Amino acid sequence: MKSLVFSCFLLFLVSELHAKASFFIKGKVLSEKQFYIRTHDFSFKVEPDKNGDFEMELKTEALPTYISVFYISKSNKRESLAPLIWIALESNNPTLEITDDTIKLSRKSEMQKLSERIENSEKKERIEIIQYNTSHIPALYFLDKEKENIDQEELARILEQIPAQNQSHFYAKRTNAYYAAIQREKTKKGSTLENFSLKDETGERHEMMALKNKTKIIAILSSGCDYSLASLSLLEQVSQYGNDKIEIISIWAEQSGTPWKMDERKQKEKIAWTNLWDQYSFAYHYLRVKAYPTFLIVNPEGTILDKFTGFSKRTAKKLGAVVKEY
Repeated sequence: MKSLVFSCFLLFLVSELHAKASFFIKGKVLSEKQFYIRTHDFSFKVEPDKNGDFEMELKTEALPTYISVFYISKSNKRESLAPLIWIALESNNPTLEITDDTIKLSRKSEMQKLSERIENSEKKERIEIIQYNTSHIPALYFLDKEKENIDQEELARILEQIPAQNQSHFYAKRTNAYYAAIQREKTKKGSTLENFSLKDETGERHEMMALKNKTKIIAILSSGCDYSLASLSLLEQVSQYGNDKIEIISIWAEQSGTPWKMDERKQKEKIAWTNLWDQYSFAYHYLRVKAYPTFLIVNPEGTILDKFTGFSKRTAKKLGAVVKEY
């Protein structure tokens, strides 16, 4: 049996949120199941009283936003209930009635109606609805969700139709980043890494190929992945025992800056190298990341010498070999 390589394929993050906006949500639970409400990157436990009633103050980075309701099945899978709930204001939000398998709302905004129309449609109709509603945030959300299932030429046309006032929205930027990334040659051993740039915690932008005289170890990580965090110790050793011909770059694949900056701070104190945020997932898609952590070894000329995933003895051996060789 082959030795197990530990990788993170699915992330489930429940964390303290340092947010810019908050809102209240209330309702009634008509079920014995334990439910959770998720906002963008974070999940909160629903704790109803003996009558099933609950009221919660939730935090998010910006409004409007969506929330989803889910529970953990007996097989330890996250099971989401329909529909997504859209929140536009800090107050005056709908009351939820949560049953075993669905959610009822006391009232529905136009934003909510559009979201449910898209959510309940078949693929072809869904893409058409999205295409003709790119002035509305729910359509941009579903465009981001569906982008990998849309033909590239059709996706390009939809992106061109997004109104100027929405081009800077998070979901539009994510979809544009994905489209730009997949136009590039796939990254694999022996291919050339094309230059791109990402920001560090201070907002300074760093180019991947800025230092032409160094071999690079690029690590794509996630704060919600234990094996990514464990990999920091390996990278710390490389930084301590490596020489001035090796550059380490860690790239964090987080949709929100909060987990990147705030989560697992103690473990991240090890980082004494270039540390970047892949806010719109450009690097994730361009580097064809399938699991966390993913490592690329790139020589000074930009050729990818190796690409591998996981946290194991094999990972340590490969990183150690870079130190010995360079």
